[in-house]
Amino acid sequence: MSKILFTGTTNGLELWVDDQALERLRQEQESRRKKLQELGGKHRCGFDPRTPEMNVQKILDGLRVNGECWECPGIKNSSRYGTCWIIEKQWPLHRFIFFIVHNPVEMPPMVCHHCDNRTCARVEHLFSGNAKLNAEDRERKGRGVHPGGANGCSKLTQEQVFEIRKNHSAGIRSSKKLASQYGITYFALRDVIVRRTWKCGT
Repeated sequence: MSKILFTGTTNGLELWVDDQALERLRQEQESRRKKLQELGGKHRCGFDPRTPEMNVQKILDGLRVNGECWECPGIKNSSRYGTCWIIEKQWPLHRFIFFIVHNPVEMPPMVCHHCDNRTCARVEHLFSGNAKLNAEDRERKGRGVHPGGANGCSKLTQEQVFEIRKNHSAGIRSSKKLASQYGITYFALRDVIVRRTWKCGT
């Protein structure tokens, strides 16, 4: 199994990618090209001429470092996971990174985050999972439904949640500054503010 090192040109991040995974993408791209030729080259999505290597480089260059996480600042899907388009197919970014690094014969039902940051694509933070493992990981980290209605924010106490909502309502600090102050991501903070998590209290 051979690996290819990619280095971010803007952020210095390094990612070792499985060449066989890239070859699988090349084959899928060639199959796509032939099908489009059979259709006379006409398709609403057209044909993406970028090689898998070009796509990987573009993704790596676009990631930003936030603490120990490599975050996707771009488009998110309805579940707030970062996404990327590869050969006219939308991937959750963390699943794509897992695929090109590990080259699984079959993708696992879930690719989970050790860091609990949905926008993170750092391969060291990802692990193969399923609904059962994900639930066990959630409970082990205390991210289940807690007394008082806390849900999904194990880094915060109930008192901190009240402070965040009070400061946000009063406009004392911006959302980004509040997230930094409490050591959580912007998206986790937004979940607290709109009560997707920690539904307790005011």
